[in-house]
Amino acid sequence: MSIAGLRADIVTQLKTISSIKRVYDHMPEAINELPCAMVLPKSALYETLGGYACKTMMEVTLLVKRVGDLEEGQADLDAYLDDSTGVDSVCHWVEASTVFNMRVVDFHDYGGLEYPPGGPVFLGVKFLIEAIT
Repeated sequence: MSIAGLRADIVTQLKTISSIKRVYDHMPEAINELPCAMVLPKSALYETLGGYACKTMMEVTLLVKRVGDLEEGQADLDAYLDDSTGVDSVCHWVEASTVFNMRVVDFHDYGGLEYPPGGPVFLGVKFLIEAIT
């Protein structure tokens, strides 16, 4: 397993959500299209007891709109949090991967997110994704 391969698979899965206009596999200098998602490595745990395994945590930052109409933006954001087979469900599409064994562990930081740090505030959320290889 490579970080690049894992990131590429998550990007591919997120691109199946038609309402996400742009999926980045890197940290862009600026956000020009919304909604968008960024996929970045978060952490890894390497284990060798009884064989080799790696638990890699990836983070997806989803930004839906600039802070403004929070009620409308919140309704848009909530659709991505659905844990069922909803068309915008990040959980459903990430876990549908046939390349890596992945699961969405949680979502956090729901609300106003600055991007880049110190920059404009967007309504968004972060997802933590676990892959075990």
